[in-house]
Amino acid sequence: MTDRQPFIRRAGFTLVELLVVIGIIALLIAILLPALGRARENANRVACFSNLRQLGVAFIMYTGDNRGWFPYCAALGESDPLTGSPWRSEDWIYWQAPRDRRSSKISPYLNGFPEKVLTCPADDPTIHTRKIYPDPYLYSYTMNMAMCSDPNLGKLVKLAAIRRSAEKILLMDEDELSLDDGNFNPYLIGSSVENFLGTRHDRHRKDLGGRGNVVFADGHGDYVERRFTQDARNFDPSAP
Repeated sequence: MTDRQPFIRRAGFTLVELLVVIGIIALLIAILLPALGRARENANRVACFSNLRQLGVAFIMYTGDNRGWFPYCAALGESDPLTGSPWRSEDWIYWQAPRDRRSSKISPYLNGFPEKVLTCPADDPTIHTRKIYPDPYLYSYTMNMAMCSDPNLGKLVKLAAIRRSAEKILLMDEDELSLDDGNFNPYLIGSSVENFLGTRHDRHRKDLGGRGNVVFADGHGDYVERRFTQDARNFDPSAP
């Protein structure tokens, strides 16, 4: 008579146990996803800040080679009196479609002006809704118009003459709803074409308390509220 093998009962999950495990996994995902989203947004904010800092350093290097003057703010609708073209040779960025940004005035200080330095990783240029000039502005950063030099109008802004340069905005990450050129015009507050500080890293705040990245005239940067950019003490180079 042969010995019978002992009967081994294989354990398995019951339906209730399986549902409990699935519920636990779903709960963990619900807890982790917001944290991962915040981590990703913080990483984008740091990368954006780094881009602006590089631009700020390039602007300061430009002033060192140009008797202390800043370049032009690359505003739309301007005309070079020598050529009649709707741009100027001293624009800090050549953003219009026919122009090569690598030939613009800040380019020599940025090793060819790579596009990734000009675009916030959280920004999508395809959703820039304001397009007054035929060419859309496909970058994220703009120059404070109050800081730009315009020899044609006898307006020259010299770095050394800026009062409290460490508190005066030079560049910012502008909002996708107002991006239309390389110029941030702080004097348009309340108008239909007002320019806004971008709050893409603070998406739950679109009011004046929403925050975004800026770089100051001394080259350092900060994460400030929108209301900060609307105060003349923070953008006017002559304001005490």
